[in-house]
Amino acid sequence: MSIIFESPSAQHDFSRGPHWYHESPFLPLGGNEEKKAGASSLKDTATRCLFMDQSAVKPELFENIPWMIARELWEYLSRRDKNTLYMWKIFTARYPQDFPRLSPFYSLKTDFPKSPLKGYLDIMKCDACHWRAVLSLSTVHATVTDLVDISNQKNLVALEINRNMRAPKISSDMGIENGAELEDGIVRSWLEVAQATGTLQNLQVLRIHEQHNLTHQVFWMLEQLPRLKLVVVYCCRKFTQEFGQPTARTKHGVQVAGWNAQRLDWISDGPQKGDALKRLGSLLDVYKDVLTSEDIDSKSTPPILGSAIPIMEFDLSGLDCDDTGTMERRARYAAESIFFFTRAPQRNATKRAQPEEHQPRSGSKRILKERGRRDMGDVLGDLLGM
Repeated sequence: MSIIFESPSAQHDFSRGPHWYHESPFLPLGGNEEKKAGASSLKDTATRCLFMDQSAVKPELFENIPWMIARELWEYLSRRDKNTLYMWKIFTARYPQDFPRLSPFYSLKTDFPKSPLKGYLDIMKCDACHWRAVLSLSTVHATVTDLVDISNQKNLVALEINRNMRAPKISSDMGIENGAELEDGIVRSWLEVAQATGTLQNLQVLRIHEQHNLTHQVFWMLEQLPRLKLVVVYCCRKFTQEFGQPTARTKHGVQVAGWNAQRLDWISDGPQKGDALKRLGSLLDVYKDVLTSEDIDSKSTPPILGSAIPIMEFDLSGLDCDDTGTMERRARYAAESIFFFTRAPQRNATKRAQPEEHQPRSGSKRILKERGRRDMGDVLGDLLGM
């Protein structure tokens, strides 16, 4: 049973930690109880006492509980609509073989997340990679520290950064500021942390919307993330300006670092454009499409986190991709500002890297003379000044 939890906003007056920003740890008082004649059984009474306050439940309690009993406990919560994120994480980590078949997916969607976003990032983080993390966030609600802290996610497989504000009037009333913005320096910090700690090694899809200070230089950095296969850049002002000049391109688009860049208006109408527009849909669906096409390139780095591992999705004021028709119309209108970056074949990257290594550092032009093979007489002549 997949869990999709939609919450308009966080409960800001509830201070039991980030797991309870949007959910309550308490069982309902008789509202969803099963109606049985007579007194409750000892088993039901003990189970209710256990889950009366889920925030007090510790993972260690399940160390010696077999799956058969744990499943009954999960179903007890299901009948009362109290399958919380906190319990989902405990069961996912404790029963990695059995629980994903019962509940392979947890999704939290909210228009107004609690700021700063550090609490959500801490919840998603799992160095043991018991679940795959899919994250969509709006920088309207983020700080620079929040964006930098994304680099600590080892289990992150898909990331979308946008500037969405679903209800501007309500946001203004709540005192929400303009937030941070993704820049080249933040991406550089991602790479430095990833290289030092091994995080972001499972990131496969990255979508960036309306981050106007970002430049194409980030692709020399993103090239170092081994499993990143697809990057979508949508209406980022500097990108649009940099690619606005006429540029020589092949059928694969323009090569930038180790990437092939295609602009939406460069793609002819037909199946290819349809496939491109699908990459603007639900981030989770785009990730699944990339995952299923992993084996096409035999040289691609295989994913560590396969399809059997559960998925935790956080949509923190993400883009609304449910209306496909509206999304496609907007995309066609902004076609000159939408770019799709996919990995260039390795042989092309190698050929391109060779002339870059020999580029002069100054404006003067170096000319290397071709030398013939030297013998011992030439060496002695050099030493004697002859």
